[in-house]
Amino acid sequence: MKKQTESELVAGNLELHMLDRVNRLLVSPLDLESALREAVAIFQQGFDYFTCAVYRLDRDQQALAPVAVSGGHLTDTGAVVRLTDGGPISQCAVTGARVYARDAALASRPPGSEGWVGAECATPLRRGDEVIGVLAVRGGREGGFDERELAAIDSFAIQASLALTQAALYREAAARDQLLDFYHNAPDAYFSFTPDGVITEMNEAGLRKAGYSREEVIGKLCLGDLLAASEALTWPDFMAELAEKGEVCAEAEQVRRDGTTVPVRVNTRAVCGAAGEVLICHATARDISAEKQLLAQLIQAQKIDSVGRLAGGIAHDFNNLLTGILGFTSLAMRQLGQGHATYSSLAEVERAAKRAATLVSQLLAYSRRQLAKLEPLDLNQLVRETAGFLARTLPETIRINLRLSESVNVVKADQAQIQQVILNLCVNARDAMGDRGELTIATGDTRLDEDFTQAHLGSKPGAYVYVEVTDTGCGMDAETLQRIFEPFFTTKEVGKGTGLGLSMVYGIVKSHDGYVAAESKPGQGATFRVYLPVCGQAIKRMRARPVTARGGNETILIVEDEPLVSSLIQEVLAGYGYTVLTAANGRDAIATYRERSGGIDLVIADVVMPEVGGTELHRELKRIDPRARVLLSSGYSMSADLKAYIAQGVPFIQKPYQVEDLVRVVREILDAPADVQRDKALSLKFQG
Repeated sequence: MKKQTESELVAGNLELHMLDRVNRLLVSPLDLESALREAVAIFQQGFDYFTCAVYRLDRDQQALAPVAVSGGHLTDTGAVVRLTDGGPISQCAVTGARVYARDAALASRPPGSEGWVGAECATPLRRGDEVIGVLAVRGGREGGFDERELAAIDSFAIQASLALTQAALYREAAARDQLLDFYHNAPDAYFSFTPDGVITEMNEAGLRKAGYSREEVIGKLCLGDLLAASEALTWPDFMAELAEKGEVCAEAEQVRRDGTTVPVRVNTRAVCGAAGEVLICHATARDISAEKQLLAQLIQAQKIDSVGRLAGGIAHDFNNLLTGILGFTSLAMRQLGQGHATYSSLAEVERAAKRAATLVSQLLAYSRRQLAKLEPLDLNQLVRETAGFLARTLPETIRINLRLSESVNVVKADQAQIQQVILNLCVNARDAMGDRGELTIATGDTRLDEDFTQAHLGSKPGAYVYVEVTDTGCGMDAETLQRIFEPFFTTKEVGKGTGLGLSMVYGIVKSHDGYVAAESKPGQGATFRVYLPVCGQAIKRMRARPVTARGGNETILIVEDEPLVSSLIQEVLAGYGYTVLTAANGRDAIATYRERSGGIDLVIADVVMPEVGGTELHRELKRIDPRARVLLSSGYSMSADLKAYIAQGVPFIQKPYQVEDLVRVVREILDAPADVQRDKALSLKFQG
C-alpha cells in the first residue's frame, strides 16, 4: 500500500510539473520546442525510463523527426523514423492508435535479474482528428508499464499534442504574416480581377504606384481604368488569349490617378472552372521604366558603335589618299619655291587637305580608332588655358565663368584630345546661346557608384575627375537629347555644322575609358559632364621633340598596299639619301627581308594589309632577326593587338602625316641603339 502511495505521489508531482511546463509553453510561443524538451526530460527522469521522445510527423507524412528527446540509452534515439521502417513508432503514426510492445531486444540495460525484458509504448499526438506526431516511451521494468504509468503517458501525450499544435499554429501564423508582408510590400503590383475586368484585390504596392486608396479601387475600378489600351493589349483579345492559354504576358501603359503613365509588364494567370470558363484572374504589373531606358541606351550605343565602325573604315581610305595629297603637295611646293606662280595654289591645296585631315581625325576619334598619347594631366590647368583661348574668340556678350575645384586628381589623358573635347562642348554651347549668355566650366572629383552605373549604360564605378560645361541656351527636348552623340546629326542649318562635334566628344571620352552625360530641357540650357578616371600618377614635364629632319644612307623597306602612299614614301626617303626597297604586301616583305639577310636597316609597314598585316609582319621579322627595326603606320586600325605593340615600344606613326615628320621619325629610330629600340617606347603620332 505504501509503494502505491509513493508511486501516486511521484506521478502526481510529474503531472504538476508537466502542467506547469504546458502553461509556460502556451504563454511563450517563441520557445515552444525548448520548453517541450524540458518537459520530456522531467517525464523521463521521474519514471526512470530509458528514453522519452516526442516526434513530429512531416508534411509529406513519410517520416517522423525528433523534436524533444531525453535519455538516449538506445543507439537509434533521436533518429528520423521512416514510416516504412515498421516498429511501434511508425505503426502508431500510420494507424493512429497506441502501440505497446515487449521485446527482449529492448533490454539494453541489465536490470540485475535474469530473464528481464523491456517495453515500448508509442502514443499518437493529435491535432483534432489528425495525427501530428508520436510520444515514444521505452522502459525497462519487468512486467512493462502499469496502469498508473499508462495514464500518465496518456496525460503527457495530450499536453505534448497541445505543445506541437501551438508550435504549428505559431509557424503557420509567422509564415502567413511573412507572406502578407511580401505581398503588400513587394516591388511589383499584385492584383486580381473578374472576367469582366473588375478589380477584386490589389496589394499596397500596387495601390501606391497607382495613387489610389483601397476603397477607391476594390470593386469599383476595372483593369481598363488602370491600363491604357494599345496594339499589344486590347481587352477582348487579351481575355480571349488568356482563356485559351491560361497565362498571358504583355506590355502596357499604366495610367496613374494624376494622369501620368508608366510602362509596365503585366503577367496574368487565369483560374478556370471545370468547363474551361475563366473564374478569376491573378496578375502582376512591373514598372519597366528603367529597363526601357537601359534598352534605349543599349540600342543607341550599338547604333553609335556600328556607325563608328563604318566611319573608321571610310577614314582608313581617306587617310591613305590624304597622305599622298599632303605629301606630294609638300614636295611640289619645296621643288617650285615660294616665288613660283603656282606656289600659292598648292598652298591652298595643302590647307584644304589639312582641313580634310582634321575632319577624318574627328571620324577616327568618334570611332575610337585613333591613337591617344596618354600622359598624366592636370585638368584645371588645361581648362584655364582653354578658357583663355575662348575669351579671345567668343563674343564679348558671352560671359565665361570658371568654377574649378581647388585641387583635382590627376587623370591620364591625351592633352590635345581632351582640349578638343572642351572646345567642342563650348562651341556647341555658343551656338545654342547665340550672341548672348553665360558659359560655365566646372571641375571636381567624384565617385560613380553602382546606382549611377546601372542607370547610365557604359559607365563604370570608380573615382573620376569631371569637367562640366553648362550654357544658358535654348536647350533640347528629350528626342534631340537622345541623338546628340550620333555622327552627322545636327540641329543647325545646312552648311553650318557637320554633326561631328559631339560625336567626336563621345568617341574621345570613350577611348579614355570615361563617360559623358548630358542634361537639358527646352528653354533651360544644357549641361554636359565628362568623367575621366583618376590615374594616381604625378605629372611629368615633357621635353620638346627636335624639329629638324636629317637624312642618311641606310636601306629602308617600304611595305604598303596603297601605291600612292608607297610611291610618296619612296620619293621622300630617296630624296634624303636613303636606299629604298618596296613590297606590296607582308608576304613579299618577308621574302625580301630573308634575301637581304640583315641588309635592311628599317621596315616601314602599313598595319592594315591583306593576308599578312603589319603586326603579324612585325612578329615574323622579329622571329627571323631579333634586331629588326620596324615602324608601323596606319590611318585607321587601333586594335587591341596594335595597342599592345605600341605599349611595348614598337614605333608607330599615324596617317596622314607631314613628310618632314616621317623623315624625323625614321632618323630617330635608326639612331637609337638596338636595346633601346626594343625596350623604349618610341611610338609617335602625327596628324599633319
